[in-house]
Amino acid sequence: MSSDIARVNYIYKSWLALMKRLQYQLDGKNRWLEMLKSDAELVEASGVNLESLRIKAAEILVQVTPQSDTVEPQLAKGKKRQKTKKSKDSDSDRTVSKSLFEAYSNTEDNLTRCAISYLLKNRCKVSEKEEDLKKFAQRRRKVEIQIERLTEQLAARIPKGRDLTDTKWLETLIIATQKVPSNEAEAKSWQDNLLKKPSRVPFPVAFETNEDMTWFKNKDGRICVKFNGFSEHTFQIYCDSRQLHWFQRFYEDQQIKRISKKH
Repeated sequence: MSSDIARVNYIYKSWLALMKRLQYQLDGKNRWLEMLKSDAELVEASGVNLESLRIKAAEILVQVTPQSDTVEPQLAKGKKRQKTKKSKDSDSDRTVSKSLFEAYSNTEDNLTRCAISYLLKNRCKVSEKEEDLKKFAQRRRKVEIQIERLTEQLAARIPKGRDLTDTKWLETLIIATQKVPSNEAEAKSWQDNLLKKPSRVPFPVAFETNEDMTWFKNKDGRICVKFNGFSEHTFQIYCDSRQLHWFQRFYEDQQIKRISKKH
């Protein structure tokens, strides 16, 4: 049935797009984790002291920061001016950050890479404060957790259809009554399967072309439709008057097409 094929194609296309986005996010997080190092680690990796690393970072920051040649007009005082300034600052930070990531990928110089990592870690600024190692550890752990979650999501199984016969529920029930779970994860898996409520929502019908549907009017003048694959069933249209004109248009378009084919 064409509706089933179209629906499966849509599901897998959406699933693949989601996996692609998750993989892109995971690659970015892994790359950032590789760059995210403490000041002491950056000093050791670069082979220079912290002050020299900051000087190099300041030089790079000047190179990638966009320079404005025009003087911006003064805005009226108040919230509008504050919001506009924040928005421009945010756009500028994103531009600088993007430039720094590109520069990191395009250079093999170890000192330059360490200086770029230093800038990105400090929100594209040169910090004169001593690094808080506890906060840095928390920040790094946060990225590690994000990577773990993305990895788990990518490891998820491919989409599956509904269990119309409750086969999986019955199999889990038999296993749970005859075996002891080997670990907490297995016990939770059994519990989830047994407590999961079946969906009562009817299956959606999806057609890619109007040729898969036949529009007509019955003896009472009501608009009806038959679907390719189970044409023995007739469906009458019940809707509000505000939506009726759409179905009327579907019917008229198909009638016009049929007439044109005869000629």
